[in-house]
Amino acid sequence: MYEPNAGYYTTVQTVKPVSVEKLDDLLGRIVSLGVELRITPSLLPLRDAILASTVNFSMIRMKNAKQI
Repeated sequence: MYEPNAGYYTTVQTVKPVSVEKLDDLLGRIVSLGVELRITPSLLPLRDAILASTVNFSMIRMKNAKQI
C-alpha cells in the first residue's frame, strides 16, 4: 500500500533487508551533503502550523512527540 503524502509503502508481509550498513557520525554526513539541519525542542508547533495549512503531510510518528 502506498501512502502518497508520506512517500512510503507499507506491507502486511514480513520483509527481510537485502543488507544492513552501519553509519557513523550521522550529523557529519548530513552537513557534508550541504543539508541545512535545524534542531527544535518540540515538533508540536510545526504540527499545529501544518494542520492549519493546506499542505498534505504525513505525521505518522507525531504520537512520539513530547509535550514540553
